[in-house]
Amino acid sequence: MATSYNAIAGQNVERLAALSDGIFAVAMTLLVLDLRVPATELVHSEHDLWHALASLSPQIIMYMMSFMTLGIFWVGQQTQLNHLARSNRSFRRGCWPSFPLTASRCSPTG
Repeated sequence: MATSYNAIAGQNVERLAALSDGIFAVAMTLLVLDLRVPATELVHSEHDLWHALASLSPQIIMYMMSFMTLGIFWVGQQTQLNHLARSNRSFRRGCWPSFPLTASRCSPTG
């Protein structure tokens, strides 16, 4: 008896976990693009450097908070996926709406 592709397609949860890992990795990487290096023309001494870095502290704090938030979501999703033995198309369709929401967290203001 031949098994149809639709009956076995996508039952491997590891593929869904790998896709999720990739999306979270891209989102976490994009967070750092919002940080701007202080202009080198304004930094003439160590004091100026510390002052320029201090002015970046709100952005750095927002970056760390956004990174930690994505990390919490990633751990939660991995925990859920670890409890599954297999997947089907309906489950994958249910997971797809969460991926754009993950990408929307790429901006600290998003």
